Amino acid sequence: MCIRTDPEGYDAKVEAGMDLHGHMVDLNLMCANGHWFGDQGKFNVFFSMRWTYVFRVGSQGACQVLLYDDTTKETWASPWAYK
Repeated sequence: MCIRTDPEGYDAKVEAGMDLHGHMVDLNLMCANGHWFGDQGKFNVFFSMRWTYVFRVGSQGACQVLLYDDTTKETWASPWAYK
């Protein structure tokens, strides 16, 4: 999972490195300024799947992407991106 800045906000990318067949996950953007932004909702993840989403929220300062696995209740965080 990674994040980089985009002219419209922040670009999140997820690539599944293991088979999570049947797992429902959700991608969110969390910013150091306290703002939290959702994507288009939960989705299924499969091995080798690549998924991208641009959070069109403008400049929010330091932000990171959080991937929440609704099946296992685990959360993974990207490094911070600064815009």
